[in-house]
Amino acid sequence: KKEDINHFKVYQDAVVSYNELNNFCNSYHQKETALNLQNITYFELINRAKNILSEEIRSNKVFFTSSISTKNSIETDATRFIQCLVNVFKNAIENQVVMKRKWIEVLLVNDTLIIRNNGCLPSGVSSEDIFQKGMSVKDGTGEGLYFVKRELNKLGFDISIVIDDGVSYYLKKKQI
Repeated sequence: KKEDINHFKVYQDAVVSYNELNNFCNSYHQKETALNLQNITYFELINRAKNILSEEIRSNKVFFTSSISTKNSIETDATRFIQCLVNVFKNAIENQVVMKRKWIEVLLVNDTLIIRNNGCLPSGVSSEDIFQKGMSVKDGTGEGLYFVKRELNKLGFDISIVIDDGVSYYLKKKQI
């Protein structure tokens, strides 16, 4: 049945996402691990991160869109990059706590991945402070975006935040 096939696909995606997250957690607790580089599309990276957060996206009623082509690929450590995306997506969802209509939009412009949402940073928090170790805007450890910045730098990316009609995270590939 079509319904059984859909449930099986969701199950398969969840198992893959769980395994990626578990592998990442194991590597995170080690001091330094070598990058496991592979060629992968931005589309695949975005979808895997979105699948990990599918329940949170659904329960928070976030409208998630992506115009990323299946043709744009990069050589990166997929597990690390996905974990960074998961963290940024979670922050994008949390930026929108008070919004009635919540959305996240993902774009790729040249070598920059842009993750936009219609939320805002808490009062008194600057776009520079947000990446500092120990900076938490909720009851967290303050490690999340600090970790993202550190890992993205290892992968050859810079990350910044622009606050305009919402919060936009810019993941820009460094030029070599």
